Amino acid sequence: MRVNRLTGATIVLGMILAFGTGARPVAAEQELERALGASTAVALYEMQMVLGLSADGFAKKVYTAEQMETLIGEQKGFVKNLDKELSALLKLDSVTEADKKSLKEMSDCLALMGATADALLAYVKDSSDKNADKFQEARKASHAALAELMGLDK
Repeated sequence: MRVNRLTGATIVLGMILAFGTGARPVAAEQELERALGASTAVALYEMQMVLGLSADGFAKKVYTAEQMETLIGEQKGFVKNLDKELSALLKLDSVTEADKKSLKEMSDCLALMGATADALLAYVKDSSDKNADKFQEARKASHAALAELMGLDK
């Protein structure tokens, strides 16, 4: 949970710096927005990697169901906290429409990450082919959204 608190604190600090009160040169504000976007993209990418690699580890019996439940719970906590912070930004009057669009895209990607985590948890609890297929569908959807958000090949 220490990583969760640090990640949340870093995001909050970035938001305060980027969107807090007080005048700032335009170039500085653009750099802060770029840093916030890049940090969020890295967090999303790492969530995708953790879910995919842990699923592989579970399939190969590297992780127990209990370990997976803990790991998935942590990822779901990250998704919830990051989405809460992005939602708070969307409510600020100082956020431009273009920035709101970007924040919404990040939030949508987080929702897909949460669905991927939920599908993986369902597979951990019942390793049926049906649940495996649902996880793969969710993983592909979140990967496609992340690739779109980051400008990567799908």
